[in-house]
Amino acid sequence: MQWDRAAGRAARMAFDDWITFMDLVVWTHCPPIDDVLKAKRHGVITVLAPLWHEFRPEHRELYPIFDRIIVPSQEIGRFAIRCGGGNRVFAPTWDPGLPLLRKLSRSTAAPALLLPLFDADPRRIEDAILDVLGRILEEFLTVTLTVAYNTSTVAPFVKRRIKRYSKCFNGRVKAITGVHPDYRPLLYCTHDLMVWPVDRVDVGLSALTALSVSTPVIHFDIPPTRELLPRHTAVAVPCPQESTETGVPVGRPVGYDVFHGHLRDCVGSPERLAELHRAGLHGLEHRRRLFNEVIKTALTP
Repeated sequence: MQWDRAAGRAARMAFDDWITFMDLVVWTHCPPIDDVLKAKRHGVITVLAPLWHEFRPEHRELYPIFDRIIVPSQEIGRFAIRCGGGNRVFAPTWDPGLPLLRKLSRSTAAPALLLPLFDADPRRIEDAILDVLGRILEEFLTVTLTVAYNTSTVAPFVKRRIKRYSKCFNGRVKAITGVHPDYRPLLYCTHDLMVWPVDRVDVGLSALTALSVSTPVIHFDIPPTRELLPRHTAVAVPCPQESTETGVPVGRPVGYDVFHGHLRDCVGSPERLAELHRAGLHGLEHRRRLFNEVIKTALTP
């Protein structure tokens, strides 16, 4: 049963009353400490499961109060342990919960690239990555590119660049908008390589969706992306790293020339792409079992 501030303002049920019906509560952000203490006074198991950016140094005194903490990456897990989380910290190997699909064998001589911007913060999409994709389209005349995004969030310069590319490259570049989450796996499945040049993510749903349909991903070698994607089904591009206030490393993806080199090698080698496709689902059943076991333990009252 969900509760949020809107429910309280609508006078449907106050938090103090709602919490008495619960056995376990999961917060996806760091709540006021009074809310956590109220829950604990009623014998409710308290679980913190925030996104990457919600782990902040100013919240470190709050972490030991929770009964359990679910973290988005191993690095965040170590930070939570240092803050007093101890053995109450759970770091699952994330799984999208989607059916695992091995796509039919197809020619990769004319690769179809996908740049999904559903999860990415549009303010963090660098103009440089669009330059890289433009160079690839110039170098390989059979390559096609699909850019998928939500119209309300993508930066205006991205829209302008896509429109210009579509004209320059004779329709080999297209934009897809308004794709419902239920239909996104099909979008990933119909492409040969996903381009994911983001420096940090929240839940990494784009990468996990691609993984579930055996579509390889090229990405910067930074956390938590490197934990989401196994090496055998992805191409990790080296990039400089720096530490946040939490001591967790994040990437500084400034090496777009390096990214271009790795992308060019993939696109120019049908054998390499075919190898990544064949290895796509290897180990995912075991990964899913581990994820289910960890989540079940973390969320069992």
